[in-house]
Amino acid sequence: MFGTKQVGRRDFLKLTGAASASALLLPAMATPALSLLAPQQAQASSVSSAAMITLPSLHKRAGNYSTNEYETSLLVYEGELLTIAFLRDITRFTGLGIRVRRFFSGALLAENSWPGSMGSVMVINGEIHIFGTTNDATYGNSVIHSVLDRDFKPSTPRRLMTTGSAWTVEKGGNTFWNTEITRVLDGYILVVETQADGDVFFKSSDLINWAPVGRSFNRNPTTYAGCPTIDFYRGTFYLTYLADGGDGHYFTRIARSTDLVDWERFKGNATLGPEVCVVTTDPDGISASDLSYAEYDGKTYCTYMVSDQTSWAVSRTGVYLGRIPDLYREFFP
Repeated sequence: MFGTKQVGRRDFLKLTGAASASALLLPAMATPALSLLAPQQAQASSVSSAAMITLPSLHKRAGNYSTNEYETSLLVYEGELLTIAFLRDITRFTGLGIRVRRFFSGALLAENSWPGSMGSVMVINGEIHIFGTTNDATYGNSVIHSVLDRDFKPSTPRRLMTTGSAWTVEKGGNTFWNTEITRVLDGYILVVETQADGDVFFKSSDLINWAPVGRSFNRNPTTYAGCPTIDFYRGTFYLTYLADGGDGHYFTRIARSTDLVDWERFKGNATLGPEVCVVTTDPDGISASDLSYAEYDGKTYCTYMVSDQTSWAVSRTGVYLGRIPDLYREFFP
């Protein structure tokens, strides 16, 4: 998401407590058109940058996946890796529809109207469920839910919740933005980015009735943490989120929690980020956001959005040469 505050040619790292990010240009891998982004633990500034690189790595794939599809989710459906893009105008958040593609070829499978944007997907009992938010330009917008049929046509949207219905409304109003869902042992957890309350969590056992759970992530008016992606693995929640780098750039970072209350944040470099020292015309822009990832054939593929946070955005893709648990262990051994 942008406008309120997911590679091509080369990649720099954003470091915490280490050498300047602009001084680190990581070498290209043998695979053509890929560059390297590896997790690194925060180090003392006296440690050389070369000693901080850890493999294996996340590769950003060259080129644009699409130029008019923004928030995009990955899913494995009937043995195939697909993407579902939630369509909207570049400067507005009113949902226009969904577009379904094959990930590897980009072949269009379907395009259907739907009033939600900034959405997420999950395959449940062989059916694709989609979640998104209605126009967030107006207080009182909603999180909605539909199920796709065999032709990827959404069912009539069901309103799950509206802003202000689950907590005290602050700052003269509240709005819902990005959504993401994950399965837990006894139901489902939905994380929703909000204007006033940070990233908040809801739980349901039937996908119909939802109740707040845990504590808001980064409920702090002086900092930003949005565009959340949540995953539950072996008793631990993993949350990726967009954070302000403090230098005019926005980076996707990662944190983990066992109770949705207390979070351990990875203190090294960003999980995903744009090039630093860029100008507004640079293809990487100033933001790498809206990360979505799925495991397929032993690898972890992702989509993300790069933008200038104001007037343009494009969807890009990446791959981690390992399974999702392997990726988590890189950040949290």
